[in-house]
Amino acid sequence: MAKAANWQFKPSQAGWGDHESMLRAMESAVTGREFLLGDRFSMADVIFGGTVRYMLRFKMLEARPAFVAYNDRLGARPALQRADARNLAIAKEHGLAT
Repeated sequence: MAKAANWQFKPSQAGWGDHESMLRAMESAVTGREFLLGDRFSMADVIFGGTVRYMLRFKMLEARPAFVAYNDRLGARPALQRADARNLAIAKEHGLAT
């Protein structure tokens, strides 16, 4: 949001530093392992992964290879596929999807 809104701040005063540093930290978190905490899916992946999925979907996050690969790993999980199918069915029921 800070980048999109062109907020002016000193990186040392923001919890995320500058935008590029934040993206590098995110890439590092999803590179070299299946999920954030290793080989096991965790609540961290629900929160962080959900945010990454949303931001990629609406082009709010650059589709860097590490983010796309992480998104694909999340999307391959049967539980997420079932949840996405339920959400799509509800959206269609309410006329919100085609």
